[in-house]
Amino acid sequence: MCNGTKALLSYNGFGYVDHTLDNDATIQTMRQLRGDERGIPVIVINNTVSVGFDRHRLKQALGLY
Repeated sequence: MCNGTKALLSYNGFGYVDHTLDNDATIQTMRQLRGDERGIPVIVINNTVSVGFDRHRLKQALGLY
């Protein structure tokens, strides 16, 4: 997970699980979650997948607006 995502979540009191791409199973799961989109981080909030760090989109998903 990128530092921007970690900082935003921590600052606003949200917990998170950071998965590293260090094994085939994790890599396959991330590929399935992101579909045709390319990029990291892959963020899942309330079963909605978001690919890439977008501060505005992340704040909306977290109900911060």
